[in-house]
Amino acid sequence: MRLSADRPLHEQIRARLADGLSRGDWKPGEAIPSESELARAFGVAIGTVRKAVDGPEFELFVRMMREHENIWSKVSCPERLTVAGPPALNGERNAYRDVVPFAKRLVDTFPDRVMWGTDWPHPNLKDHMPDDGLLVDYVPHIATTPQLQQKLLVDNPTRLYW
Repeated sequence: MRLSADRPLHEQIRARLADGLSRGDWKPGEAIPSESELARAFGVAIGTVRKAVDGPEFELFVRMMREHENIWSKVSCPERLTVAGPPALNGERNAYRDVVPFAKRLVDTFPDRVMWGTDWPHPNLKDHMPDDGLLVDYVPHIATTPQLQQKLLVDNPTRLYW
């Protein structure tokens, strides 16, 4: 997909995603393309795609979830979304904290339409292999009560898949 040089690339990606959602390019329950898929499709670096997930663009995602009650979000894979790290390696207890505010907001705002999983065996990662035990330690930072953790890890997946 070609992008023009007359405006920021991340704004063009955001606009195309918003247009695709409005047109119904993705059916209920169907995943939108991953960051790496978008980067390949648009011929840009993954950092450019991440800008489309950060800031005002995140508000578009929240609005989309608010307006479409059939859309769910997987609030995991911070290792694929982080911009600042540090990675979940060597006992690091504060891994990927830059992603926490985004995931926490989704869990707090849409507690009945979020799920979590480790994405093991992490087939799309090329730079490091996170410690999945440390990724589990991420959960209480985004689902801060036992009730939210129950919904995130048990009730919501059961409702969606069974």
